[in-house]
Amino acid sequence: MLTMKPRVAHVIDGLGSGGAEALLVTNLRHLQGGVFEHVVVLVLDENSPIYTPAHFWASEVRALGIEIIELRTRRHVGLSAAAVTLAWALRRNRISLVHTHLLWAGLVGRAAAMLARVPSVSSIHTLSYEAEVLSTYRSPTSLKHDVARALEGLSLRQATALIAVGQTVLESAVARLWVPAERIRVIFNPVDFAALDASVRLTRDELLKQHQLASSSQLIVNVARVTAGKNQVGLVEALARLQTKSAHLVVLGGTNESEYVAQVKATAERLAVASQVHLLGPTKEVASWLAASDVFAFPTQYEGLPVALIEAAGNGCCCVVSGIPANREVVEDGISALVVDQGDPTSLASALETALGDASLRQTLGQNAKARTRARFSVSHSVEALTSLYCEVLHM
Repeated sequence: MLTMKPRVAHVIDGLGSGGAEALLVTNLRHLQGGVFEHVVVLVLDENSPIYTPAHFWASEVRALGIEIIELRTRRHVGLSAAAVTLAWALRRNRISLVHTHLLWAGLVGRAAAMLARVPSVSSIHTLSYEAEVLSTYRSPTSLKHDVARALEGLSLRQATALIAVGQTVLESAVARLWVPAERIRVIFNPVDFAALDASVRLTRDELLKQHQLASSSQLIVNVARVTAGKNQVGLVEALARLQTKSAHLVVLGGTNESEYVAQVKATAERLAVASQVHLLGPTKEVASWLAASDVFAFPTQYEGLPVALIEAAGNGCCCVVSGIPANREVVEDGISALVVDQGDPTSLASALETALGDASLRQTLGQNAKARTRARFSVSHSVEALTSLYCEVLHM
């Protein structure tokens, strides 16, 4: 008699190019074919402005043989209507367990799981309600944030199990969302380093030629959405302070926040480094750029646990990063990276100058980062932990 595997629905806003989406796809590559069958549910309409392009990862998910269910809901339809729609989808598709990611999908997914009477697991990825995060919004003290915070905190307590992607995220969830620490387990954001190695498809020379850069160029690579919290303006200001004029800043990430993108470009023009700043948008050539880089720069203002930094460190890049707690979960100052004061372009420029001018230092930091990161953030650890948690929740 054929026994059906329990089906896990991974509920997420969309399959854009953000860290949570990359994390989901990395785990699915290794979960598929195991104890459970997996489907992905996209809550938001593909034209939603959140993490566009919405289907950056869709082709890879389908190539794994995983079904994608698109609800195509819009935020204005309301939480209740979206939850009812999803609950029906869960029942129709014989879902045994719901695993949610990100705010809106989390609210909808947990409510739908309760309606469909199936258990739910929720991953907490970000520090949504910390002061440094709220300060990047147009209305940092808006009542909307207080309402969202109260709603998310109440909703999270309804989940059967909770995951924080790092210790910094766990501490924030306890302090800002009032979730008991004992209800949360940390499962680090993983990186599939073997897949990362295999995805280096272009050489440094090919990348330089493709983008009409001189062979003598020094590449400062930043992998992040172009948004205030990632601090690309600070990177441009640091670039302008460098003595060397052969340095080029290459930014790989979404450029849909038009106002901030315009600010980055205007800063580059004002400081006369526009020809050295390249905003290339989302790309699947990240591994090639990491392998080609002289320095990976990550002066972000806040993170949950930074997948981009884990990938860069695991690739053996020389990393220059802001000293926020989440970055310090990945690298150690002076051992596996140069850590600078957050928000200080002078300190950032000094560290970049030091790294660019010392090939031996770059090699040492890169080797140390690679060894430490590959040991801590292996995808095998994450998949084992998730499988164990799913079995525990389903009493298997």
